Parts: sequence; C-alpha cells; structure tokens
Amino acid sequence: MSSVILDVFSRIPIPAASPPITQLPSTGYLKLFDIVKYYDGLLLRIPSRENPSMLEEVVKQEKMLDVFKEYLNWSYIMGLNNAGDFNLACEEGHATDLINVAEALQEKR
Repeated sequence: MSSVILDVFSRIPIPAASPPITQLPSTGYLKLFDIVKYYDGLLLRIPSRENPSMLEEVVKQEKMLDVFKEYLNWSYIMGLNNAGDFNLACEEGHATDLINVAEALQEKR
C-alpha cells in the first residue's frame, strides 16, 4: 500500500505497511495524490510504484492504528510531544526514567 498516515495530534508522518518511499526534492513532483479522513487523522495517498498513474485502494489497518494510538498516549503520559522533547529528556539525564515508565506501562497493559 502506498500511503502515509499523518497523525493529527503528534503531526508525525507514520509510514503505512509499505516499502520506504523515495524522497522527492519538492512536492511539485507529486502530480497525483489524495488526502482522505482516516479515523482521527488524515491519510496521504500517493501513486503506486508499479503504476504511478493510479492510487492504490486504502487498506484499513485497525490493529496497527491501535498500536500507534497507544504509543501516542504513552508519549503524552511521559511528557513527550515530539522528538525534541525526547532528545531534551535524554540530554537532561532522564533516559532511565523514560525506560522505567515505558516498562511500567507495558506491564500494566
């Protein structure tokens, strides 16, 4: 599937189950695309590698979405809203604390 999930809350693009997408130097190169509502966020649909003139059908992946939502909730519990927050916490010596909280959340699950 050639899609990228855009999480509205974290604003982090999450690759859907597909091979890595080749990065383009400009969005102007992308002539065919679609943006559709996907649960609480958006799904950016891009052309198929095999047939660049067609978009593939959306394949809903509820289990994967549940995992991403759980990850997002855990990040908020730990006070991490983006990669910069995580980096700052590690620089301030809180990496072990983050690991302990993540392990506790995993055990609670």
